[in-house]
Amino acid sequence: MRHLYLCTLLIIVCCLSVSAQNKFPTSGAVGIGTTEPSALLHVNNGNIRLTNPSVYPYGVNIDLSLTGNWAREFSFSANSNGKLFSLGALSDSAGFIYGYIGGNTVENTAYRTPWMVFKSNGYIGINNKTPNAQLEISGGPVWTSNGWTKSLKLQNGAAVELAGSKRTFGLGTSGDKLYLFNIQPDGNAAAQYFLVADGNTGNVTIGNVNTDYNGNNYKLAVDGAIGTRKIRVQQGAWSDFVFHDNYDLPKLSAVEKYIREHKHLEGIPSENEVKKDGIDVGEMNKLLLQKIEELTLHIIELNKRLEKVEAKQL
Repeated sequence: MRHLYLCTLLIIVCCLSVSAQNKFPTSGAVGIGTTEPSALLHVNNGNIRLTNPSVYPYGVNIDLSLTGNWAREFSFSANSNGKLFSLGALSDSAGFIYGYIGGNTVENTAYRTPWMVFKSNGYIGINNKTPNAQLEISGGPVWTSNGWTKSLKLQNGAAVELAGSKRTFGLGTSGDKLYLFNIQPDGNAAAQYFLVADGNTGNVTIGNVNTDYNGNNYKLAVDGAIGTRKIRVQQGAWSDFVFHDNYDLPKLSAVEKYIREHKHLEGIPSENEVKKDGIDVGEMNKLLLQKIEELTLHIIELNKRLEKVEAKQL
């Protein structure tokens, strides 16, 4: 009999202990781990676990549905000072507007200035509540002194993939260079570079060449043909000096002697030099015009001599 009394007393004490930690009124707020709940359901110093042992296709749901204009969210806050992080949805009388992620606000809700929104058509907006594309990013921290903002950043070695029907294109960085390239869709072949921009020098490469070859450090190096309707080359000097009175026009005999010895015109690159270093288009045009002007002066002089001979014959 004594054991029965002891067991009964132990049960009563346990019940009183549990009751002292929780509050389950017939109406009003419910407290778990607290007898002074500050919300309809207040769980103090503990976790909430939801499980779904049955095969349910939609998982475990928490339904926060409400008709009319509303915004419902799950939020994390500290000392009731605004919302550090919120996950919720916004709607009006016409229906769902967007799901959102937000926070860092002293307002009661984060839906007014969300970080990211998710539209019902699959569009996603970052710092933009009305995206008009699958992903639209607006603004960002000021990046440069002339007003550029940083909306997206990829770390060194990362690339953006743009899939085509048979080839996949990439845009990425490695070291201090920007690469535009293509690869096979399976990624098994090496990347083929279309364009490389060097961030240190500003040099640009198109095709499979090195912008530093021959030590010329070209701002633009192209491996292959260039098709264009016009090329304009700015020259600092031109060959009009040939027509100045103090210009020493080479004698034809000296020109002939130089050609016999060197097999090219004086001042014009030789075949071997062109094969090795190429030519400067602007400079070459100036040199060719110089030779044409010299040739013109020789023709004028020969014509004068011819006129004198013809005059004597008359």
